[in-house]
Amino acid sequence: MAQLVGEKTRKEIMDQPVTWRSIIGRLEGDLGSAADWLQKRAPETIVLTGCGSSYYLSLAAAAALRGMAGQPAQGVPASEVFLHPETTLPVTGRPLVIGVSRSGESSETVMALSYVRGKRLGTTAALSCHPESSLTHEADTAWLLPEAQEESVVMTKSFSGMLLFFDLLAAALGRQKAILDELASLPLLAEQLIARYEQMVVALASGRTIKRFVFLGSGPFYGLALEGMLKVKEQAIAWSEAYHFLEVRHGPKSIVDEETLVVAFVSPHAWRFEAGVLEELQGYGAKVLTLGADDEGGEWNVALPRGLSPFSRGLAVMPLVQLLGYHHSMAKGLNPDMPQHLTQVVKL
Repeated sequence: MAQLVGEKTRKEIMDQPVTWRSIIGRLEGDLGSAADWLQKRAPETIVLTGCGSSYYLSLAAAAALRGMAGQPAQGVPASEVFLHPETTLPVTGRPLVIGVSRSGESSETVMALSYVRGKRLGTTAALSCHPESSLTHEADTAWLLPEAQEESVVMTKSFSGMLLFFDLLAAALGRQKAILDELASLPLLAEQLIARYEQMVVALASGRTIKRFVFLGSGPFYGLALEGMLKVKEQAIAWSEAYHFLEVRHGPKSIVDEETLVVAFVSPHAWRFEAGVLEELQGYGAKVLTLGADDEGGEWNVALPRGLSPFSRGLAVMPLVQLLGYHHSMAKGLNPDMPQHLTQVVKL
């Protein structure tokens, strides 16, 4: 039986709540050992590193470790670790360097851990969806999420599954019981959001007037905004950019017009600043999709339960963000299962 166009990618996007349930259930025991391992080593700094989606994931995971556990952490591209260590790795101390890779075979990420290990610059760890990968052999410890493995080229459930792992780990390290409970409820919330808002996403993504996308997100949402930008580029071969929320005013707003869709990861505590930015961009003709603006959102808004932590808010809406790129690709007659110039693993 012939496979439908985009079938693999759509299935993996829609599978995310099931995958998250599996990760949450399995990690209830494993999570304690991972947190214990980290606490015993007590790293001064954690450097998370990866390529493409895994780099953006590293930015979001570093924000989670800082925000929930008070753990100094930063996300960097893997190539910077071995090409420019003097500007990437901490000047003093021995960091924990965590390599993040869906396949465990991305050349730069493997080379980054190999460099740190070979030069004895710090402790190494790996997070991957594939056991016995090259990356795991360069790590002092490895955490594995086989349920997040994918057939498609574009990362979807592997991205959210690995970020969920880091969010759970950060909440456990910070003894954030309320956030752990929130994260455990995410599979049901994601199912509800997809059921309620996918048709709205289809309407926006299929609009013939939309030619460019601008993703906005600050603090813990910046890595997710970058990932949203990448999903549109990879799947739909469309002009897509991402910025910290207020930074869009400082030059980038010059590209905004009636052919622009602005996708905004909203921070409730910063809404009084962010709302002004969105109002200005709408004044230039842009359509605006807000993710989590509660009752204050405009025509295109994904409402989220009040009081959710930013880490739960960001993960809950990621399937819809991925679907935006997917449906724009389909509307253009492309095949998101076969993105232009891309392969699942990049090897040098």
